[in-house]
Amino acid sequence: MNHIFVTGATGRVGTNLVKALLERGYRVRSGVMREDPKREKLQGLDTEVVAADLTDPQALDRAVEGVDAVIHTACVMGRPSSMSRSEYFDINVKGTFYLLDAASRRADRLAKFVYISSDSVYPAAYDPCYTPVDENHPKRPYDDYMLIKNLCEQMVLEAWREHGLQATILRPGAIAAGTEILNNWTAGLVRALMERAARAKRGPLYLPHDPQPWASLFAQVESPQTMVVPRDPEGRPWLWHRSDVRDVVHGILCGLESEAAVGEAFNIFSPEPISFATAVPYLAEKTGQSYVEWTAPVQWIYACDNTKAKTLIGFRPQYDVYRMLDDALALQAGKDIGVIPA
Repeated sequence: MNHIFVTGATGRVGTNLVKALLERGYRVRSGVMREDPKREKLQGLDTEVVAADLTDPQALDRAVEGVDAVIHTACVMGRPSSMSRSEYFDINVKGTFYLLDAASRRADRLAKFVYISSDSVYPAAYDPCYTPVDENHPKRPYDDYMLIKNLCEQMVLEAWREHGLQATILRPGAIAAGTEILNNWTAGLVRALMERAARAKRGPLYLPHDPQPWASLFAQVESPQTMVVPRDPEGRPWLWHRSDVRDVVHGILCGLESEAAVGEAFNIFSPEPISFATAVPYLAEKTGQSYVEWTAPVQWIYACDNTKAKTLIGFRPQYDVYRMLDDALALQAGKDIGVIPA
């Protein structure tokens, strides 16, 4: 296995994956959109760049021809207001179908098809049945993006069962690249999480008798960008499981190169959930920013279990909260940390 086709090659994961594959000695064909505004991210990388829109089955068929493996990272995540739901599903679901169709017709010689799904299939961050969430957790989509990832996973498994495509599913979540991790501990984030729970009317952050549970927090802060340590009335801090893009790329390489990955799905996250009570004071000390402590009505825990990936495919995540924050600050200061920002 030497020649890899990567869809979504200018995405947060895609570009860093292309870079890692090249460093590992693979030849890489990078699929991008026509008129891709982020195409310059691939400059300086020794990769073949091809236009391979998910809406163009002929282009996808040509892109799959002659490669040894396919890694499908491409996806429109949030639907733009200018895009209809029908178009949103066409790009993501029909596009994955077209790609799988091209790959399945070559299943006898494709070594691997790796699909990058999401923890949103559970959904782990908003309404888990239990934590930490493992791969046996029930799938319960309640919005279009979650449904799309579920539908695509089922198509991938069908291609494995019916056509013998050597398929693997990977489920990262809350992926951070570059300096993104620095902006994820704010009052604005807390409000956004609670507002989403209120809209969905579900999950531990849904409080039906309190329409604005974040109001007491915003009485304390000067700005939505103020950092906050939320704790429940018993003093337990919120926990948030992130995925450093470098750990995600490492997990993809594990899935690509392991025979044990075929027909399986794996959570791919950084080593452990991050406590706001750890991250916020550490970042405040490093940057001189202020933060507030806030007594939230409930505790929020977002945690996924990496055990299966560690056991079966040798996944060894390296980027804990300290490395993620230190490297993001170094990149912000102009240093090269080996990551291509989103």
